[in-house]
Amino acid sequence: MRIQLEISESKRKQIKAMMEKADFKTYSELFNNAVSLLQWSIRQIEEGRSILSMDQVSGKEKELVMPFLQHLEQPAGTELELVRGRPSTRKDSQA
Repeated sequence: MRIQLEISESKRKQIKAMMEKADFKTYSELFNNAVSLLQWSIRQIEEGRSILSMDQVSGKEKELVMPFLQHLEQPAGTELELVRGRPSTRKDSQA
């Protein structure tokens, strides 16, 4: 299948810079990895998890907030509980 996109020159430069950092040789490789990351993100939210980034030195955490993730449904019956000092919607405390 062929997919064609129209993007600005500045966005094309951003994409190329990301590809270089990730050592992606083709747009297909970038696209396949992006889709895999989105699938994983959706699955985490649907399973009642939050997606966080943690500073390895300070332990400070930052939650990923993206509009499309906020529209996903979390499983029925998930209750808010505290996991490692932060709120979580997970039912269990296993990672």
